[in-house]
Amino acid sequence: LSVGNGNRYLEAALLLDEYLEVVDATAAQATAALSQGRFDVVISDGAAVQVPPGVGWISLRPPPDGSPRPVEPGLFSAPAGGAIVFDRVDRRHPVTRFTSDLEEAHIGRVARYRLAPGDRVLGSGSAGPLLVAGEREGGRFVLFTFDVRESDVPLLVSWPVMLINAIDWFSGED
Repeated sequence: LSVGNGNRYLEAALLLDEYLEVVDATAAQATAALSQGRFDVVISDGAAVQVPPGVGWISLRPPPDGSPRPVEPGLFSAPAGGAIVFDRVDRRHPVTRFTSDLEEAHIGRVARYRLAPGDRVLGSGSAGPLLVAGEREGGRFVLFTFDVRESDVPLLVSWPVMLINAIDWFSGED
């Protein structure tokens, strides 16, 4: 289930895996969609979605209100004329495996995410965690603390690789 108001970068990346059956919904439609079907993964694009226990969850810049993971209000913006970049990437994790160009990314704004015990920072920069993975209520999650439309991450080879890696990680595939 992909919840948001349309994100061509996300839609294009998900088309690369011919075995995925993607259902699109707005935030207002998400609860009804979740009650009608069994989804293995919920992708929320700036939308607050109550993810059922045991379901994998990918979030692209979660909103501060109603997010299943704690996010502080407000955004950290890059300095004028500059960008937030990945200073560190943990490529030992299944989600970031086969990524090689994240350090080339430029990000405009990030949400401040409060880490919980067991959370693993997969990528960070001067603004703090940029990519986080973990497990809650029997379901794994991957959190991008930024809106990919305010970055050049979707132009990198690593973008669709991370999404497909995350979905594979949720299902236990290697």
